Amino acid sequence: LQIKKTDVQTGYNALKGHADLQRRYYQTVNQIMRAAIDDGLLFKNVAENIEKDPAPKKKKRALTELERIHLEDLELDPQASTLLHMLLYTGMRRQEIIPLTRFDINFARKKITVNKAVKFVGETAVLKDTKTDSGEREIYLLDPLADVLKKYLSTLQGNLLFPGTDGSYLKKSQYR
Repeated sequence: LQIKKTDVQTGYNALKGHADLQRRYYQTVNQIMRAAIDDGLLFKNVAENIEKDPAPKKKKRALTELERIHLEDLELDPQASTLLHMLLYTGMRRQEIIPLTRFDINFARKKITVNKAVKFVGETAVLKDTKTDSGEREIYLLDPLADVLKKYLSTLQGNLLFPGTDGSYLKKSQYR
């Protein structure tokens, strides 16, 4: 085989403007090269150090008014509905919502205490400290969320607000 780094780079560059295709091209060529090395057909992976375009940052945006209105029409189970309300009315990050317990909700003071977070190791959520000291805070508990939380908490078996199917923290895919 006579494949050069410039050959791989040319193929990658031909996909410019299509970040997902570039990523898949790079992965596929690397897999082929590694297999060829394992089979003794090549001695070096010429695709390994090609110049790649920086991955585009995903743009986040707020929900439109129409999207917010239609959220109320969704037929969700109580856990998903409560989780959705938490996201809407608190602005908390996924990593902060997953480890919440019933003890973090104070209806008398109308506050939610944020003092822990999780990080994902593969699919599994592992408890950690908040991102920064200012990450530890209290969030005002708005009335529409309080109503949903009271109803949800009356049906909750354990202390974890949003347990996964095995009773521990939600897995990454379960959250999605």
